Amino acid sequence: MAAIGTKRSNFIVAVTGGIGSGKTAVCENLRACGQFVVSCDDAYSELLNDDKFTAMLNENFNGVLTAEGKLDRKKLSAIVFSDKEKLNKLNELTHGPIMARVKELCKDKVLAFCEVPLLFENCFEKYFDNVIVVLRNRQERIDSVVKRSGLNYEEVLLRINSQYNYEKGEFADYFVIRNVGDLSDLKYRTEEILKKLLDKIQ
Repeated sequence: MAAIGTKRSNFIVAVTGGIGSGKTAVCENLRACGQFVVSCDDAYSELLNDDKFTAMLNENFNGVLTAEGKLDRKKLSAIVFSDKEKLNKLNELTHGPIMARVKELCKDKVLAFCEVPLLFENCFEKYFDNVIVVLRNRQERIDSVVKRSGLNYEEVLLRINSQYNYEKGEFADYFVIRNVGDLSDLKYRTEEILKKLLDKIQ
């Protein structure tokens, strides 16, 4: 795996996993341990405050702006998650700017973590020094997302099926956290991997 940038001056780790896997909880644990963590979703939200960027999205996905000229994220999601070609188009338009922002935020950190929801779908693992993959039972993932999001079972399943198949993935080169217990267990597993990473860079 290559480091972000042409000159290695830091160690940047992606945190990924399917929707509902618990990757955000892992990132919260890392923050609680004093680590620097950024999120691709936060970088995306920043982009959505840029009128030129949202206008560009509206040109490609007609009718996704509200009467006030703001992006209707729910409408955009409904469009792209029902059409794989449109989802690929959205990824093509957004992922470059998102990764550029992430690189800028992490460039001066000795150790940094980045929550990346679509890492393997877009071959972004090459930009990071290592990867933490969070795995969780499929049904538990569905139940978790339904509970927190208000989406129904079919809508959540559609999102899961549009993502990388973590159930069949090969992760021998990466750190793996199996989210199979409660939050305290997840915290313990996160801290164990953090210790290994700190040993690696010291």
